[in-house]
Amino acid sequence: MKTDAVIVGAGAAGLVAARELSAAGRGVLLLEARDRAGGRMLTIRDPRANGPVELGAEFVHGSHELMLSLLEAAGIPRQERPDDDDDEDWLQEKKIGELLKHVGNLGEDMSLAAYAKRYAVDPAMQDVADGMLGYAEGFDAADPQIISVRAFAQEWWSDASIRGSGSRLPDGYGPLVDFMLRSLGRTTVHFRSVVERIEWKRGAVTVHTARDGTRETHAAQRAIVTAPLPVVQKHIIFDPPLPKSTQEALRLLVMGPVYKVVMIIDETVLSGVEFVHHDDAPFPTLWHSLPNARTLTAWAGGPTADRLRGLSHEEIIRAAVESGQRALGTSLESTLENAYLHDWQRDPFALGAYSYAAVGGLDARDELATPIEETLFFAGEACAGDGFGGTVAGALDTGLRAAREALRL
Repeated sequence: MKTDAVIVGAGAAGLVAARELSAAGRGVLLLEARDRAGGRMLTIRDPRANGPVELGAEFVHGSHELMLSLLEAAGIPRQERPDDDDDEDWLQEKKIGELLKHVGNLGEDMSLAAYAKRYAVDPAMQDVADGMLGYAEGFDAADPQIISVRAFAQEWWSDASIRGSGSRLPDGYGPLVDFMLRSLGRTTVHFRSVVERIEWKRGAVTVHTARDGTRETHAAQRAIVTAPLPVVQKHIIFDPPLPKSTQEALRLLVMGPVYKVVMIIDETVLSGVEFVHHDDAPFPTLWHSLPNARTLTAWAGGPTADRLRGLSHEEIIRAAVESGQRALGTSLESTLENAYLHDWQRDPFALGAYSYAAVGGLDARDELATPIEETLFFAGEACAGDGFGGTVAGALDTGLRAAREALRL
């Protein structure tokens, strides 16, 4: 079959793009650097856990139409998160919303940290500002000195916010990856195929790869690039170079770091635990994933995660265990059965967790998503707008969008 499109990356965006193009009868070649599909979705099975061990994406953010339709088609159930409107967090979130009300009146963009310094001068607002900065670090994996306050505010009020409606998948994201792989039709998939260079001109691309030590080239009419942001920024050569507007968009987007350790422990320790916080711990946020699971997840994002860089795998897990002990006020040594970590920062095919917009980058995601000469298309969570950047739902949406744009040509 003639190759109409080469898709780079078999994560959420790449899989849904290949699915859409293949269903339309187009010849598709899907190139994935890893030996598996799923990208930053990574579900591990351990029978002791009584549930999935999610080392990458875990939550389903908002009520995203495409995500929900795929889950329904695959027969994958969801479990809604409990309503937290009656707890202390609700009041804190309301105050953060009040603090963000000045964003619409800004003459120019600024960092979230600079915004907090300017508008939280009242001592009574200091705790609110600290909570806002902590949210940016913990949930957006962002450095408050870098993240755009305009982009942060957009995400804060969006349907994608973790504060709003959301759910988990009792069996993890693995079944969704498997379902999309099964529904790729006649798509050809090459695993362990590392894209090094993309030569392009209007209506034609040649993609150069290294696969199991062998150099290969693949020609097509167009390419949809869904590789993670730093891979596009640092490791794929475009010949000729990308337009200046695309390069500027890439410059204004930043990959945030996250360390996530999933511990399997005795269920009696987890009784009554959902989300717990301990600001002075290496992993300040911990949660009990699902009611019947025996997993405790430790999370560090942004500058907090940066402080863990350079530690060994074992040292990072030790820091997570110690953080769990501080947060829960009990020893975990005797109940810990196993612990899992995937270091996304050291993963050469990710180089981080997910993206955020730097100062001046409110429109960078949309600019990156703009097709180039009807030939190059970018998709993935870094291209997702409306506050869905950094989410699986956002990545899916961009993959479908890129595929449909390509089909119109």
